[in-house]
Amino acid sequence: PMPTPVHGPRRAALAFIFVTVLIDILSFGLIIPVLPHLIEQFLHGNIAAAARWYTGFSAVFMVMQFLFTPIQGTLSDRFGRRPVILLSNLGLGLDFTMMALAQSLPLLFVGRVISGITAASFSTANAYIADVTPPEKRAQAFGMVGMAFGLGFIIAPFIGGHLGAIDVRLPFWAAVAMALTNFVYGFFILPESLPPERRTARFDWNHANPVGALVLLRRYPQVIGIVAVLFLMALAQMVYTTTFVLYADYRFGWGPDMAGNTLALVGLLSAIGRHGNRPAHIHFFVSAPGHRHLTTQININGDPYLHDDFAFATHDDLIPEIVRREEPEAIHAENLNGPFSEIAFDFVLHPAVDTAETELMARHRAPAVAA
Repeated sequence: PMPTPVHGPRRAALAFIFVTVLIDILSFGLIIPVLPHLIEQFLHGNIAAAARWYTGFSAVFMVMQFLFTPIQGTLSDRFGRRPVILLSNLGLGLDFTMMALAQSLPLLFVGRVISGITAASFSTANAYIADVTPPEKRAQAFGMVGMAFGLGFIIAPFIGGHLGAIDVRLPFWAAVAMALTNFVYGFFILPESLPPERRTARFDWNHANPVGALVLLRRYPQVIGIVAVLFLMALAQMVYTTTFVLYADYRFGWGPDMAGNTLALVGLLSAIGRHGNRPAHIHFFVSAPGHRHLTTQININGDPYLHDDFAFATHDDLIPEIVRREEPEAIHAENLNGPFSEIAFDFVLHPAVDTAETELMARHRAPAVAA
């Protein structure tokens, strides 16, 4: 039987997931304006040495994210979403406590390693949303998570910078308070979304292997170019955030507050620039025996927001022409009473390399709770 529709618990659970993702982003962004200065203090004001150390701090954080995001997701498939998300929040709180109290550079580095591990709950948060949200509301719920990402990258540097201007360790204590408060709130409010009968029978290392996704790219050579472009974009962004705070201090004498203001402004302008108005469009799925599946969208030509679409603005091959049909025979063939418009388009499906590429993947989910 379907569960009785309830409004409060579902809203509370989604609000908790929103805050969890926001805190994960804050764990990365809150200390960007202050961590370089804290490292610089340990190195007695040597900015060049601090830059090298901070590069290592940033790299190890991302490596831990790369390794442990699929591991947390696989653990949640085996043991449920709730314990993984709660342990992530608790781990973040304890880790930031250690970093706030650290009196040596190696101990601070170890804290950053643990931060990368415990802040890798994005895959579990997304899985939780998919578990509890009806299909027709799922896009809206995932949009909420995306909003948490954007909001975190805007407010985190601003808050961290101004707290760091008071005390360079104060942003760490703020992160402790947020993470532990969210843990306590979730402990009493957050229900489990994946019942035992829908969990995997064992922990699957194949699914937890982050390198497997990269190896899988060899099956899709047409995607490698896009992945390479996204990698270079992320690399450029990370280089900027890694060097900016110390450079601004060295070149302009900026403290954490001014650096935080600037990074927050960059995040705001990035959010404005990436998201345009969505034009009229059609999503569709195409399949044929022995071929890879294709899912994409086309935009409707003539829409005033056609080239304001952040995702498809430059994809002219996904903007087919609209043909006006007024011939009586065409109107009669479609059993219509007057002129109509039609769109003609064609796509080429690639032959499948193996049978796995022709299968439809079904993911078992918990029964959705109606909103």
